[in-house]
Amino acid sequence: MIRYLRNSEMDRSRWDRCVEASPHARVYAASWYLDRVHPGWGALVLDDYRAVFPLPVSRKYGFSYVHTPYFVQQLGTYCREGDSGAYTGLFLKALPSRIRYMDLCLNHADRTVEDTGRWHNRTNLVLDLSPGVDAIRSSYSENTRRNLGRAEKAGIAVKLSVDAHHLVHLFRKDRGREFGHIRESHYRALLSLMSDSLRCGTGRILMAESGGERLAGAFFLEYSRRLYFLFSGNSPAGRRQGALPRLIDRMIEEYAGQSIELDFEGSDSEGLARFYRGFGAGEETYPRVVINRLPWPLNRFK
Repeated sequence: MIRYLRNSEMDRSRWDRCVEASPHARVYAASWYLDRVHPGWGALVLDDYRAVFPLPVSRKYGFSYVHTPYFVQQLGTYCREGDSGAYTGLFLKALPSRIRYMDLCLNHADRTVEDTGRWHNRTNLVLDLSPGVDAIRSSYSENTRRNLGRAEKAGIAVKLSVDAHHLVHLFRKDRGREFGHIRESHYRALLSLMSDSLRCGTGRILMAESGGERLAGAFFLEYSRRLYFLFSGNSPAGRRQGALPRLIDRMIEEYAGQSIELDFEGSDSEGLARFYRGFGAGEETYPRVVINRLPWPLNRFK
């Protein structure tokens, strides 16, 4: 039986055991992660947490709706055993009637369900780190090698940091206007994510420095055999000197030879996808579904 559970009704221990046991476990569905990016999230739960489907529910203009929160790439179905894609249709059909609109990115194991909303695939880039570092670097593109050469020539130093605020500052100074839709509340959620993961030892902030100046920074988060390139900040000087490629290469060097994947978190942007492919990353698609139950004429605007 599938039940809808409010946030206060959730058994977080059982929830996290289900997500972690899933063959395609993703950090975005961990209870602590959801608590920070979308406080008050609900979920559909099959039986005794045999399978789960997180629902970041919000309310606007008197209607309940589900959307993909900031700093979350994919949610969808997670199950303790078996093929989670087999449950996708069951969960979508069990969506509470009070939820009038859903625009949600599922995960790559979820399958398209006929006659259930509008579907299209999105692109993620993932790099298998199990080969040795030399084997991985041999697949770097010429542009990536050129950027790393610039970083070496500039004497870029890579240093560990716990200064999450400075990383956010780098991003906002460099690209804040381009991403003006990101609100202060979203940045606070991100800072909470970073500080909690740093404290638990699952997160890492690297800074690229030259001449005492921080040129770029990157935040990586490790969860269930996957290393997420979750957030970064750059600068004009950092771009000229290949600072960000230097940081990514440093993490590849550290984790190479281990049974873990580097998840670049995208992208549908051709420029970003080309940058990530430059490290040898391969494509992994995941679906986005839109279900529109809004009354006329509101359903015409979505």
